[in-house]
Amino acid sequence: MRLQTGQMPALRFAANLPVMLALLLLAGCGDGVVQPQPAPESVTLNEPALLASGVVLLTWTPSSAGDFMGYRIYRSTNAGVNDASTPIYSGDDPAVDTCYDYSVSPGTHFYYRLYVLFQEGQPAVSNVVNVAIPP
Repeated sequence: MRLQTGQMPALRFAANLPVMLALLLLAGCGDGVVQPQPAPESVTLNEPALLASGVVLLTWTPSSAGDFMGYRIYRSTNAGVNDASTPIYSGDDPAVDTCYDYSVSPGTHFYYRLYVLFQEGQPAVSNVVNVAIPP
């Protein structure tokens, strides 16, 4: 293309703009619609049972979410137990509803919290439960 003085080159971008926008929409980009994240299912960690052998039994209702990824249980010696606390269980079978904590110390008070992980969105976080291990 030979330009004469004072002439502007043709703007190919402007001519292709409708095509580019159509491709973005087909690809699912740029549609301006924010997809809402589904609310995580609720999860309840049942009150722990202290077995005669000094082992703590934890139970919960299994997840029925289609995008389930796994369970994580954390333990702490204070009520602020969270996902930075000591992990005691990690599993990816949605049918599992039981965990045993074999590493408890006599004379200690423990707090537990269950996290249910999903492929999309935030984890479901349970209530905090606690148990006192006698001396």
